Amino acid sequence: MNEEKRYASLYPRALEPHASNTVRLHPETAGQELLQPVHARWNGTLDDITRKAARMAGYSVRANGERSGSPILVSVHWADMTLLGLLREAFGQGKGRAWLEIDQFARVMTIHYARPEKSPVPHLDDTKL
Repeated sequence: MNEEKRYASLYPRALEPHASNTVRLHPETAGQELLQPVHARWNGTLDDITRKAARMAGYSVRANGERSGSPILVSVHWADMTLLGLLREAFGQGKGRAWLEIDQFARVMTIHYARPEKSPVPHLDDTKL
């Protein structure tokens, strides 16, 4: 069994579940600002890449739910992708720890943190006064 796992680890997402429904649009058809082409070289937190993408599209960012004690780190390195594709890839790498809701009428991106239980460990940013 260990040998099978070792070979399976050579293939992307063979051992990890694929995060689906990570970005939800309202209305479902993406507007021009979300379809603009971008070149992405990003290593950082999911919060920061969402803020940067929202700034590029002229949206504001909100958060809903309790953030985890450690930041959700993502790495996106693509060329000629849409802004919406960048967000889908980033939230897909979050492995279901958060999902994004984009309200195109209100021009707001809301990050919903998927944390089922209250944690005794606060997020690093929540401890700053």
